[in-house]
Amino acid sequence: QCERHAHHERHLHRIHFRRQLRQEIHLGGEQVDTRAGRFATIKLERSKADSKRRTTVWCARDLGWLPVKVEYVDKKGGLTTALLRSVEQR
Repeated sequence: QCERHAHHERHLHRIHFRRQLRQEIHLGGEQVDTRAGRFATIKLERSKADSKRRTTVWCARDLGWLPVKVEYVDKKGGLTTALLRSVEQR
């Protein structure tokens, strides 16, 4: 009895786009305390696949999904944070 095995080679191709691949992740809900009060938020993160850079946004349902906190990590690992100070509704 003779067995024959066909050898199949898989070729991977890289496709280059004008924009690099980005990843957006919903990280769940969190309570965020700000000078404007405490808010129930959803936490979203956006990052590039090949970079340390990352932006994280906390959006408050009670404010129509406006961001109440934003964090940005640059390519060197430096952190910048913006936090809501006040809300003016008209």
